[in-house]
Amino acid sequence: MHAMYVCDGAHVDGYLSRPVDVGPWPAIVVGHSYRGLTPFYREWSRRLAAEGFVVLVPDLYEGHVAADDAEAARLKASLDFDRAARQLAGARGYLRGLPFVRDAFGITGHCLGGGLALMALARSETDAFACAVIYYHSVYPDDAELRRIHCPVLGHFGTADALTPRAEVEKLEQALHDAGQPFQAEWYEGMGHAFANRADPTPDQRAASEAAWVRTIAFFRSHL
Repeated sequence: MHAMYVCDGAHVDGYLSRPVDVGPWPAIVVGHSYRGLTPFYREWSRRLAAEGFVVLVPDLYEGHVAADDAEAARLKASLDFDRAARQLAGARGYLRGLPFVRDAFGITGHCLGGGLALMALARSETDAFACAVIYYHSVYPDDAELRRIHCPVLGHFGTADALTPRAEVEKLEQALHDAGQPFQAEWYEGMGHAFANRADPTPDQRAASEAAWVRTIAFFRSHL
């Protein structure tokens, strides 16, 4: 269903999925990729809801969905990252007020959304989110910000991904180590960027995506 909450005095629209049963259920905030809140995220949120989570995907592009990579790059470059991170963090307050949500929150995101999820974690209260799952983040917070993350993190990365290089993953790992937080990096051989959120994946991408999905659900269940 459509959802709406207020952040920084402005309305933030989003897409909300929930299990059919009454609950209450743990909740997950999802950061969308640089193309926007595409049909992929509606379907992905429904898949997560079928696994027993309430899921909110805030529309960080305010209704814009990129038709191609060039438009997506312009939308990403024009985005106020600080504001978008606050909007992701602020989604927790909205979810917390729903009668079918219990006080257990995770956050996840692909690409742009993965990096913004890291920013949201660093700028939230220490107990705001119990865990995070990051897919090949393409926004790179600095070390000081990453060290303010206070929850376990699972990351999915492709060995052939030039947009999320291994050096960025190692920086995230070191920062979380310095902060005393567990970090689990899963690598997918031969996979490039966005292998897990494509509308038309190849068979190899689909297999890697499904492996990441199984690990994601297990991680969320263990922490939420």
